[in-house]
Amino acid sequence: MRTGGRAGEHGQSGRGPHPADEQLRYQAEQFARATPARRPARPEGVADVIAFLASPAASFVFGADLPVDGGMSVL
Repeated sequence: MRTGGRAGEHGQSGRGPHPADEQLRYQAEQFARATPARRPARPEGVADVIAFLASPAASFVFGADLPVDGGMSVL
């Protein structure tokens, strides 16, 4: 027996996906296809750039803009 929690908390509502969720998923897929990388950003990819900039390996990087946008800034 399930106790507590909201209905559908674990995808068990039995009603299927909400139309707004489907629309958001569609828009995200379209946006990802429009980027030169052809995929959405992953948190790890952004974190890798931050880790590099915070590391000694980037000690000679000054005053540079480094877009982490999947190539959108070159379009």
